[in-house]
Amino acid sequence: MRALWLTSSYPRSTEDHAGIFLHRWARGLVRRGVAVRVLAPGAPDAPAREMLDGVEVVRFSYFWPRWKQRLAYGRAGLMVGLKDSPLAQAQLPTFAASLFWNTLRECGDADALHAFWTPMGAVALAVRQLRRRPVVLSPLGTDLRSLPRSFNRVVVAGAQAIVAGGGAGTEVHDRLATMTRKPLHPIFLPIDEAGLDAADGEAFRNELGLKREPVVTFIARMYEQKDPWTFLDAAPLILAKRPRTRFVMVGDGPLLPLLREGAKARGIWDSTFLTGARNDVGAILKASNVFVSLNLLDNCWATTIAEAMHLGVPCVVSDGGQERKLFPDGDAALLVPQEDPAALAGAVLRILSKRDLTARLAEGGRGLLAAHRRQDDLIVEDTINLYQSVTNGH
Repeated sequence: MRALWLTSSYPRSTEDHAGIFLHRWARGLVRRGVAVRVLAPGAPDAPAREMLDGVEVVRFSYFWPRWKQRLAYGRAGLMVGLKDSPLAQAQLPTFAASLFWNTLRECGDADALHAFWTPMGAVALAVRQLRRRPVVLSPLGTDLRSLPRSFNRVVVAGAQAIVAGGGAGTEVHDRLATMTRKPLHPIFLPIDEAGLDAADGEAFRNELGLKREPVVTFIARMYEQKDPWTFLDAAPLILAKRPRTRFVMVGDGPLLPLLREGAKARGIWDSTFLTGARNDVGAILKASNVFVSLNLLDNCWATTIAEAMHLGVPCVVSDGGQERKLFPDGDAALLVPQEDPAALAGAVLRILSKRDLTARLAEGGRGLLAAHRRQDDLIVEDTINLYQSVTNGH
C-alpha cells in the first residue's frame, strides 16, 4: 500500500514541532509496511526531499526567492498566515498551482491520496480528475471554521472517504455531519505512546527546581480560545488552600507576554512557570499532578487530553455542552463550566486532596482511550483498513 499525503505543515527536521502529529501518524503507518510520501510546502532551512524516520518527505517551492515564502510555518499555520500577511495572500495562487503540479508528479505510484485540511483536499480532487486516485480527506477544524461553508461542502462531497477525527460530539465531526450523509470515520491523531512512556518527569521537575510540590499544568497555544486567563485566575484560589502548589503553562502565542504580566499582577509569579513552546510534553505531564484543558470552542479529544490520560494524569476539562457526552463527570475527568475560575480551583483542589479520586480518574481515562480506539496501534490499523477500503472501492 502506498499513500501520498498532502499537507500545509510538516516537520522540517526531527526537532521541529510543526505538524508533528502528522509525522507520528505517518511513522506508525511506515512501521506497518505502508509506504507514505508526504508533499508539504518548502522552507529555506529544509531539503527539497529527504527521509524522516522512514517517511519520504517532498517539499515544494511556491514563491521566489524561497526565503520570502509566507504561507506555511508561521506562528499558527496557513489559515492564520493568510490573515496576517498581504504577501502570503499574494502567494496563494502560486501555492495552489505548485501543489497541483507536484501532486501530479508525485502520485504516479500512489494507491490513494490523503489530504489534510480542505484546501489540500480541493487540490487532491483536481488531481483525481486526471489520475483517478481515491481521495481520503481529513479536515482538522481550522478549515471548517475559517473557510466558506460552500467551499468545504464541495470538497467534502468529492472525497471518497472522510476522517472525522474524533466521533460524535467533537467539533469536526458535528460540522461535517451537517455537510454530508457519507459515513464519517472517527480515526484519531496518534499521541506517540512510546515517547510518552519513555519521558523523564523527574528531569523536568529538577529543571524547575521542584521536589514534592503539587504541579498543575496547562498546555496550549496562548490564544483567547484556549482560555489561559481562567487558569491564571484560578491559581490564587488554589494557593490560598494549597500554598505549595506550582502552576506550569506551556505554549507560545500572542498572549504569552500578557500572561507573564498577569501572573505578576496576581501575585503568583513565584509559583508560576510560563515556559513557552516545548517539545517534551511527556516529561511535563509525568511531572504533573493535574492537567487542565479549557478550550472554549472544542474541548473534546484534544491531543493533550489523550496524552495526559495515557500517562494516568487526572484531567480537569471545561464543559461547553458536548464534553459531558464524552467525559462523564467524575469518571474519566472532572468537568467545570467554561470561564469559571472558582469551579476550576475547586476541581483541582478535590484532586489534590483525594488520592482515591486521582486513582479513579487515571483508570477511567485509560479506559476511555481504549473504548474509543484512541491508541496508537489501533489508529494505524484503522487507517490501513480505510486505505484498503477506498482502494478496493476505487
